[in-house]
Amino acid sequence: MASTVSTNRQADGPLTAELRRSALNLFYDEEPMPDINPDTLDVRVASELFSGLREWNQNTAETLRLTIRYQGRLVPTVGGVLLFGKRREEFFPDAWIQCGRFDGTEKATSCRRNLRKLAIISEPYSRYGASMSQPME
Repeated sequence: MASTVSTNRQADGPLTAELRRSALNLFYDEEPMPDINPDTLDVRVASELFSGLREWNQNTAETLRLTIRYQGRLVPTVGGVLLFGKRREEFFPDAWIQCGRFDGTEKATSCRRNLRKLAIISEPYSRYGASMSQPME
């Protein structure tokens, strides 16, 4: 049985926003970024990543929630900018992807020692995707 902990600490802005999103079943990565043009998303990288899985057309970015309708116009979402933004570092300078490789199904088993912090979604797949899927030597 889970226990609950109460606190008299006042909720700050980010916590209040997270609680609001949770109550409305919204997600941070689907929040609109209205000050950014959707052309700043690298559609070439996105379409290459999904090639063979999904036909890319003018509606695909919206279907995948990389863009969203906001006040009558199409704008990128936080997730769209994080994954495929050409200027993602400008808006999210501390966002990165860390990937590693484990032998077997347990994290305790030997891991390749060269963990990498990657700043963009295309880099893990284009540079490391093939080697990550090969058996360890």
